[in-house]
Amino acid sequence: MSLTWSGAGAVREILRSHMRMSAVVPIGVIVAVAIVCVVVAVLSAAHRADEVALETERQLFARALAGKGQRLIREIESVIATEYAKRRILEDFDPEWARASVSSRLQSIYDHDFVLIADPADRIIYSSPDRRSLDPAWPLSVHSQLQGVLDIVRGRAKPETAGLAPNRHTATGSRPPHAVELQSFLGLAAIVVAAVPVLDRNWASSDPETGVPVILSVKFIDRTMLADIGSKLQLPNLRMVESTAGDGGNYLFSLTDKHGDVLAQFAWTSTRPGAEIVHRVLPFIGIALGGFVLLGALIFGYTRSTAATIAAAEKRLRHLALHDPLCGLPTAFSLRSGWRPRSKKLGKASRAPPYSTSTSIISRTSTTRWAIQPVTTSFAVSPSAWRVPCATRI
Repeated sequence: MSLTWSGAGAVREILRSHMRMSAVVPIGVIVAVAIVCVVVAVLSAAHRADEVALETERQLFARALAGKGQRLIREIESVIATEYAKRRILEDFDPEWARASVSSRLQSIYDHDFVLIADPADRIIYSSPDRRSLDPAWPLSVHSQLQGVLDIVRGRAKPETAGLAPNRHTATGSRPPHAVELQSFLGLAAIVVAAVPVLDRNWASSDPETGVPVILSVKFIDRTMLADIGSKLQLPNLRMVESTAGDGGNYLFSLTDKHGDVLAQFAWTSTRPGAEIVHRVLPFIGIALGGFVLLGALIFGYTRSTAATIAAAEKRLRHLALHDPLCGLPTAFSLRSGWRPRSKKLGKASRAPPYSTSTSIISRTSTTRWAIQPVTTSFAVSPSAWRVPCATRI
């Protein structure tokens, strides 16, 4: 019967363990899914924050270039806005005066790279610095590069900008007093500005008798400008690069003109607020995950120890119920309960020869003394099923 009780106890223990696991596993799955959802949400928010930050930086950089163009216009207007300057440009143009009063001020004070003046026929009549000593065809080659901005300020083309602020108009349908273009000049990315000194004459005409000259200024997008923009916009390591392949942590920005041609490639170290968010949140997520793992381990350990304690108590109770407390041998109830299933199992086995055994029965005589009386018993039983009963007081 001990085997039968042991099998039933094992089955009950397996069922209890299964029930305990069926209660613990769903809780663990819910906690794991919650942690995964939190991590995915944090990473998605960080990625979106990085995208928004990069787009914001790109827009700020484009607006900074537009602001540079508007600043160039204000600087030119500050030079040619006086009545004396207008009269000298329109009626009594003198290259020496233009060099001393216009180009010298724009280049020395405002750091313009090129200052040019085109006559009403759009011919370049003044250039500072003058490169005709190096290239006799310099005015013609420069004119081809400045034809687009001259057409805008003359009203022959519509003002189109790429990333810059729209060209200003005086009134609805009127021609702009100035034009700003982002283009390539001498093979370099530059901001080209054209302005006219007056608006009360037919300055849109190219007739030398009725038209007016146009003041042009060129400012290259160089390291000085990039350093100024980077310090104001907090764009670390803003620079111009040659290739489109970027390193890790750097954001590339392609600057294009109104025709969609790439003028230059710029790169800077992005702030990446998403990465900062992840770095700040991940330690807390790790602590929470560690806490959940520790809690799960404690629950699992406590469950195992409780199950082991219950199993040991059941085993002890089963032993006390089926064994004699004096000698520790199986009781008569244990023998009777286990005899029938064992007899069925042994029925088909080979018949064993009868065994004779002698036992001694301890009896008490009338003189209250203990006496041992031999008793001989003969029966047929398999040796494996034989159990020696405990000595019984009679």
